[in-house]
Amino acid sequence: MKRYNIVLVAIIFCSSIVLPVVSYAETTTQVDSSKEVNKSEDAVSESVVDEEVQSQQTVDSEHKDLEEGIVEESDGDPITKTEEKIYYSREENFLIAERMGMLRSSAPSEFINSVAVHASNVAQRNGLFTSIMIAQAALESGYGTSQLSQAPNYNLFGVKGSYNGNSVLMWTKEWDGTKFIDVQANFKRYPSFEQSFADNARVIVDGPVWNPDYYAKVKNAKTYQEAAQALTGTYATDPNYGDKLINIIENYGLAQYDTLKIVIGDESFTNIANANNALNQITSKYSMWAQVTKGGDKVPFYTLTTGGFVGWNNVMRNLNKFRDETGWWAQTVPTNQSIDYLRVVSGGFYGKELATSALEDFQKNTGWWAQLHHLGNNIYRIETGEVSGTNNLAPGLDFFKSKNWWYAVETTGNKEPIYAIQTGEFSGSANLLKGSSYMENNNWWFQSNVSKYVDSYQVETGGFYGYDLPNRIASEIQSLYGYKTKIELNK
Repeated sequence: MKRYNIVLVAIIFCSSIVLPVVSYAETTTQVDSSKEVNKSEDAVSESVVDEEVQSQQTVDSEHKDLEEGIVEESDGDPITKTEEKIYYSREENFLIAERMGMLRSSAPSEFINSVAVHASNVAQRNGLFTSIMIAQAALESGYGTSQLSQAPNYNLFGVKGSYNGNSVLMWTKEWDGTKFIDVQANFKRYPSFEQSFADNARVIVDGPVWNPDYYAKVKNAKTYQEAAQALTGTYATDPNYGDKLINIIENYGLAQYDTLKIVIGDESFTNIANANNALNQITSKYSMWAQVTKGGDKVPFYTLTTGGFVGWNNVMRNLNKFRDETGWWAQTVPTNQSIDYLRVVSGGFYGKELATSALEDFQKNTGWWAQLHHLGNNIYRIETGEVSGTNNLAPGLDFFKSKNWWYAVETTGNKEPIYAIQTGEFSGSANLLKGSSYMENNNWWFQSNVSKYVDSYQVETGGFYGYDLPNRIASEIQSLYGYKTKIELNK
């Protein structure tokens, strides 16, 4: 049997049926002129065909018609379908991804399985969340349905340009200032998904040339939720971009791919001995690897210093009150300030009997100590004991005024020292709040001062995949030992 090197086209002769042209709204289409075939011309030029081959083609004629782009007119004459432009559309990929999520299609899981190992490798090298990288790839490629993301292109993020000189030409739409127009653009062609992930990670880690810290909040995020929201308005203008990533992560359990660690201590360990003690407690309780590391920043130590208390007895009374009610150590400190001692003196009383009567009346009504001072010529005046500060003069002055006695305020030449209360050194914002609140509640003026900075230490565990186990252990550590704990990306 002879074989001819020809293109065969099967024709279904149906008098009144026209097969519909079925096209899937693919998000990208590759332009490759070397593979175009003029099917109509081949069909016309072929006049003799092998009967056996023709019979085999007719078996699956409907499938071949759709695959080769042939439709039937009502008169049975075959025509070639005009090639339809299908555009690269990021927005369409987003819609496809959301639609698949709602339909609970199996395609997302298959896509995730195919890219997870590549995303994990790149994420761990760059200190990024694997869950975020997978979710972005899913959203940007419509779970791998875009032609650009498929072999041999492997471009998951719609990145234009070339990679090591390799690119693929595709149709897309661009805004010319007044309307969208059809253009062809070169998109990067990667050798595998891993290079696509690596290229996208470089964008996040290095940032744009004009601002290397553009993605700082993404890089420094402690949770995938923080990272997702930090990409909103930076990586994508879609105001719901972060929420879409979080939904994908939670719907498909992508947090299981994140490598996390428990950090114990925070500001609690300001010497290495305390950190080592915590390390021994934790590793003896849990069969896991952990180590002591230095904290990122030095920890400030504070003191609180009150305003002045006039007089030794006054400051000691308040100091003891502060110690008893807070349990803190504190001390009195001199302020190099003092206040004059004052006294009130009356005008002259003629005769000692009259002066004595006035003195007794003053002492009875004020409770103050006072004495008579002989000015000569049988004239006496009342002199009070010395008091510190004008505020303390009020009882004596009020009495003199009520009697319409002439009076004057004099300094005695003595001075009363002014003292302050100063706490010991402490660290931590919680302690600062505790001490400050006590002084505010007692209407004491005070100020906080940083006395020194010291190194901080913390205990870091090895890596966990997913959030459930480290969250449970962290909660137990905090409950059992009172240590602060937090979950961080294991970079």
